[in-house]
Amino acid sequence: MGNVDIFGRDSMVGEPFSADDTELVFKGAKAQTMVVQQLSIAYQQAITRLWEIGSTKQYFVAGHQQGSANMARVVGPQAIASDFMTQYGDVCKIYENHITFIVKGDCSTVGGRLHVTGVVITQVAYTVKAQDMVVSESVDMLLVKVEAT
Repeated sequence: MGNVDIFGRDSMVGEPFSADDTELVFKGAKAQTMVVQQLSIAYQQAITRLWEIGSTKQYFVAGHQQGSANMARVVGPQAIASDFMTQYGDVCKIYENHITFIVKGDCSTVGGRLHVTGVVITQVAYTVKAQDMVVSESVDMLLVKVEAT
Protein backbone atom coordinates (compact mmCIF):
# COMPACT_ATOMS: atom_id res chain seq x y z
CA MET A 1 0.00 0.00 0.00
CA GLY A 2 3.00 2.30 -0.08
CA ASN A 3 3.15 5.52 1.91
CA VAL A 4 -0.28 5.38 3.63
CA ASP A 5 -1.30 7.47 6.66
CA ILE A 6 -3.68 6.50 9.51
CA PHE A 7 -6.69 7.34 7.34
CA GLY A 8 -5.58 4.95 4.61
CA ARG A 9 -4.62 7.77 2.25
CA ASP A 10 -1.40 8.18 0.34
CA SER A 11 0.67 11.17 1.45
CA MET A 12 3.87 12.41 -0.14
CA VAL A 13 5.96 15.60 -0.14
CA GLY A 14 6.13 17.39 -3.49
CA GLU A 15 9.10 19.29 -4.86
CA PRO A 16 9.90 22.20 -2.51
CA PHE A 17 10.36 25.74 -3.75
CA SER A 18 10.36 29.22 -2.31
CA ALA A 19 8.17 32.16 -3.31
CA ASP A 20 11.18 34.38 -2.51
CA ASP A 21 12.78 33.10 -5.71
CA THR A 22 10.45 34.94 -8.09
CA GLU A 23 11.06 38.15 -9.98
CA LEU A 24 8.90 40.48 -12.07
CA VAL A 25 10.75 42.52 -14.70
CA PHE A 26 9.23 45.36 -16.72
CA LYS A 27 11.27 46.13 -19.83
CA GLY A 28 10.87 49.40 -21.64
CA ALA A 29 10.16 51.35 -18.44
CA LYS A 30 12.66 52.65 -15.92
CA ALA A 31 13.26 50.26 -13.02
CA GLN A 32 11.27 51.28 -9.98
CA THR A 33 9.60 49.77 -6.96
CA MET A 34 6.02 49.04 -7.94
CA VAL A 35 4.78 47.07 -4.85
CA VAL A 36 3.00 44.58 -7.14
CA GLN A 37 0.58 42.39 -5.19
CA GLN A 38 -0.95 40.31 -7.98
CA LEU A 39 -0.40 39.57 -11.66
CA SER A 40 -2.83 37.60 -13.87
CA ILE A 41 -2.05 36.70 -17.47
CA ALA A 42 -4.61 35.15 -19.84
CA TYR A 43 -3.71 33.97 -23.35
CA GLN A 44 -6.15 32.29 -25.66
CA GLN A 45 -6.62 31.22 -29.25
CA ALA A 46 -9.87 31.15 -31.16
CA ILE A 47 -10.83 27.65 -32.31
CA THR A 48 -13.81 27.18 -34.62
CA ARG A 49 -15.42 23.74 -34.81
CA LEU A 50 -17.00 22.82 -38.15
CA TRP A 51 -19.16 19.83 -38.98
CA GLU A 52 -19.53 18.38 -42.44
CA ILE A 53 -23.14 17.81 -43.59
CA GLY A 54 -23.83 14.14 -44.15
CA SER A 55 -20.68 13.08 -42.30
CA THR A 56 -19.51 12.47 -38.74
CA LYS A 57 -16.29 14.36 -39.41
CA GLN A 58 -15.43 17.43 -37.37
CA TYR A 59 -12.90 20.06 -38.45
CA PHE A 60 -11.07 22.54 -36.24
CA VAL A 61 -9.84 25.88 -37.53
CA ALA A 62 -7.36 27.86 -35.45
CA GLY A 63 -7.95 31.60 -35.49
CA HIS A 64 -5.88 34.39 -34.01
CA GLN A 65 -4.40 34.30 -30.55
CA GLN A 66 -4.70 37.18 -28.10
CA GLY A 67 -3.96 37.93 -24.50
CA SER A 68 -4.68 40.18 -21.59
CA ALA A 69 -3.21 40.83 -18.18
CA ASN A 70 -4.20 42.47 -14.94
CA MET A 71 -1.82 43.79 -12.32
CA ALA A 72 -2.78 44.95 -8.85
CA ARG A 73 -0.34 47.05 -6.85
CA VAL A 74 -0.20 49.28 -3.82
CA VAL A 75 0.48 52.90 -4.62
CA GLY A 76 3.54 53.64 -2.51
CA PRO A 77 5.24 56.82 -1.39
CA GLN A 78 6.61 57.49 -4.89
CA ALA A 79 4.62 59.14 -7.61
CA ILE A 80 2.02 56.83 -9.14
CA ALA A 81 4.60 55.00 -11.26
CA SER A 82 4.43 57.73 -13.88
CA ASP A 83 7.30 56.26 -15.92
CA PHE A 84 5.49 52.92 -16.11
CA MET A 85 2.19 54.53 -17.06
CA THR A 86 3.80 56.75 -19.69
CA GLN A 87 5.71 53.85 -21.27
CA TYR A 88 3.12 51.08 -21.11
CA GLY A 89 0.15 53.39 -21.76
CA ASP A 90 1.54 54.54 -25.11
CA VAL A 91 0.37 52.22 -27.90
CA CYS A 92 3.21 53.55 -30.09
CA LYS A 93 5.71 51.95 -27.66
CA ILE A 94 4.05 48.51 -27.75
CA TYR A 95 7.14 47.04 -29.50
CA GLU A 96 9.29 48.01 -26.48
CA ASN A 97 6.92 46.92 -23.71
CA HIS A 98 7.66 43.50 -22.23
CA ILE A 99 6.94 41.81 -18.90
CA THR A 100 8.95 38.81 -17.70
CA PHE A 101 7.88 36.71 -14.72
CA ILE A 102 10.78 34.58 -13.49
CA VAL A 103 10.65 31.67 -11.05
CA LYS A 104 14.20 30.82 -10.10
CA GLY A 105 15.05 27.22 -9.38
CA ASP A 106 15.97 26.14 -5.87
CA CYS A 107 16.20 22.84 -4.01
CA SER A 108 15.59 20.40 -6.86
CA THR A 109 13.31 22.56 -9.01
CA VAL A 110 14.48 23.93 -12.35
CA GLY A 111 12.49 27.15 -12.51
CA GLY A 112 11.22 28.90 -15.60
CA ARG A 113 9.84 32.11 -16.97
CA LEU A 114 6.90 33.65 -18.76
CA HIS A 115 7.88 36.34 -21.23
CA VAL A 116 5.04 38.63 -22.37
CA THR A 117 5.62 40.90 -25.36
CA GLY A 118 3.64 43.72 -26.92
CA VAL A 119 2.00 45.11 -23.78
CA VAL A 120 -0.21 48.22 -23.64
CA ILE A 121 -2.38 49.54 -20.78
CA THR A 122 -6.11 49.74 -21.56
CA GLN A 123 -7.55 50.73 -18.17
CA VAL A 124 -6.48 51.90 -14.73
CA ALA A 125 -8.64 51.93 -11.58
CA TYR A 126 -7.91 53.13 -8.04
CA THR A 127 -9.48 52.13 -4.73
CA VAL A 128 -8.92 53.13 -1.12
CA LYS A 129 -10.32 51.60 2.08
CA ALA A 130 -11.11 53.74 5.12
CA GLN A 131 -9.66 51.29 7.65
CA ASP A 132 -6.08 51.45 6.36
CA MET A 133 -6.06 54.29 3.78
CA VAL A 134 -3.96 52.13 1.43
CA VAL A 135 -4.45 53.20 -2.17
CA SER A 136 -4.60 50.24 -4.56
CA GLU A 137 -4.22 50.40 -8.30
CA SER A 138 -5.56 47.90 -10.83
CA VAL A 139 -4.05 47.99 -14.34
CA ASP A 140 -5.62 46.13 -17.29
CA MET A 141 -3.39 45.45 -20.28
CA LEU A 142 -3.62 43.91 -23.74
CA LEU A 143 -0.71 41.75 -24.88
CA VAL A 144 0.45 40.28 -28.14
CA LYS A 145 2.37 37.12 -27.23
CA VAL A 146 3.23 34.87 -24.27
CA GLU A 147 6.24 32.58 -24.31
CA ALA A 148 7.19 30.02 -21.64
CA THR A 149 10.77 28.86 -21.15
